[in-house]
Order: sequence, then C-alpha cells, then structure tokens
Amino acid sequence: MRALPTTVAVLLCTLTANLRADDSVTAGAEHEYATAGSVELGGSVGVSWVHHVLEVTATPSLGYFLWDRFELTAELDVAYTRVSDEGVTTSTKTVSFVVEPSYHYPLRDRLWLLGGLGVGVGYDGKHTEFELIPRVGINIEVGRSSLITPAIEVPILIGRGHGDSSDSVGVSAGVEFAVGITTTF
Repeated sequence: MRALPTTVAVLLCTLTANLRADDSVTAGAEHEYATAGSVELGGSVGVSWVHHVLEVTATPSLGYFLWDRFELTAELDVAYTRVSDEGVTTSTKTVSFVVEPSYHYPLRDRLWLLGGLGVGVGYDGKHTEFELIPRVGINIEVGRSSLITPAIEVPILIGRGHGDSSDSVGVSAGVEFAVGITTTF
C-alpha cells in the first residue's frame, strides 16, 4: 500500500515537470490579440439610468478576426427597461441580434482602441425595430488571453415603437456605458 502514494507522487511530479517544459516552449510563441483567425468569446453588462428610466442589459458575444485588427462580432442583447412616471411604473423586455464589424488599433503594449458599428434587429414583444449602434472603447489585455473593454455606445433605434403613434415610424437615440469581459483563443 505504501507504493501507491509514492507512485502517485512520482506521476504527479513527472506530469507537472512536463507541463512546465511545455510552457517554456510555448511562452516565446505567445498569441497576440487581434490577429487573423483569433476567436473572442465573452460579453458585457450595462446599466443606464436617466431621470425615471432604468435599463439593465446583458450581451453575450462571439467574435472572429477576419484580418489582423478587423473583427466581426455577433451579439445577443437582452434588456430590461423600467419607466416610472407620476406613480405609474411600466417595464419592457427587449431582445435583439446585432452584428458588429470593428477595428482594433494598438495604442501601446496590451492597450487597444476599439471602434465599431453594430447593425441589427430588435423586438420588444410588440414592435420590431432596426438598430444602429456606434461604439468606441478601449481593449485592456489582462493576462495572456483576457480583456476588459470599457466602451460608450450610442444606440439608435428605428421603428414603430418609437413614433408618435402606433402606426408611425420614429427614431430614438441614447447613450450607454458598458464594460465587456472577453477571452481570446
């Protein structure tokens, strides 16, 4: 029975020594962010509060770098909005699908400027809307493959839910601050 713990200890030491040796070989070939063929997986959460309107959003995302610095991202945006006006509170839930081409410009080591334009379709349970979402932010590399991305978005929503009556088409615009957390591989 004493041989079993000794054998397990020798196997663990051998395995960790091999892993360390593999790490030293790949450490020089570190993968740089924003290179063609990289995949970025993550999302963001956002909170916007203006006067009597509260909006909370969650946006999982999947991106692929088609070329160096140029990424195409698909996002599923889920939002909850609560409006309180003169004692009456209403809430809506909105789901939208957005495709965003973006460009990532290196500012310095581990810091990138991000600019993108999301285009998509949203639905609030009653109305379908067209969405344009310009976005500017900064990608901050944390560790070998993770990023934190604070960004400012300007959602521009076009549809019947934004007009003066249920039959008219209108436009609404806003400002949102979001922080995304992603990982690349």
